[in-house]
Amino acid sequence: KKVKKPIFLTGGTDIALEVTKRNKDLNNIFYLGLNKDLNFIKIKNNYLHIGSATPINKILPYLENLYPSFAKMFLRYGSEQIRNVASIGGNLASASPIGDSSPVLIALGAKIIISGKREREILLKYFFKSYRNTALKNNEIIKEIIIPIKKKSFLKCYKISKRIEDDISSIFMAISGKLNNNIFEEIKIVCGGMAATPSMALKTQNFLLKKEFIQNNINKAKKIILSDFQPLSDMRASAKYRSLISQNLLDRFYLEKNNKK
Repeated sequence: KKVKKPIFLTGGTDIALEVTKRNKDLNNIFYLGLNKDLNFIKIKNNYLHIGSATPINKILPYLENLYPSFAKMFLRYGSEQIRNVASIGGNLASASPIGDSSPVLIALGAKIIISGKREREILLKYFFKSYRNTALKNNEIIKEIIIPIKKKSFLKCYKISKRIEDDISSIFMAISGKLNNNIFEEIKIVCGGMAATPSMALKTQNFLLKKEFIQNNINKAKKIILSDFQPLSDMRASAKYRSLISQNLLDRFYLEKNNKK
């Protein structure tokens, strides 16, 4: 008899939909939430190390200090009850193209440690292979998330959803980088909900790199981002809406950074 593939979970808010929406029986469940080797937070050598099963509410005080926009996003990501059990590891491993933490962590250049027969470390941007498909092999789990602490950089997180709280994003955009004399020394733009996986707006960020942070360059970037993605229409948003919002968020980023109303 074929043994069913084990299901590893912490919060279970995503995998539970297999029961409530698809009427499936979930067997071979391994709960990781009480595993001390996966539940920790530490800062070492300008990196924030987070155990994959660490509840999001435990992480928030660190993020509020290091990346306030990231912390604020999690307040919309889920209710108090969800944040008490949900983890970044679970959010990443579910591999949803609209998993809100994924674009932010990719934009920050985060790495993950994968544990199985041996441990390996990869950049998160290489973790997502295709729709709901990741670099995880059988009997492997995400052990740790490693986030660079960039003290002179900026980070903006934009979650667009029908409800303010406890809702799945129609589109998510994370923008991180560094300005030097109003020139983009670094720039990363990563979107969720625009492709089968969380994806970088490569053409747009390459255009902005080494360019001056002025409205004229943002206007040009808004045209370029239309060629970075070919989003689909679904129950949450049309392709046209997603494309328009991706442009509008570049404007919003410019206005917020320049303190304009």
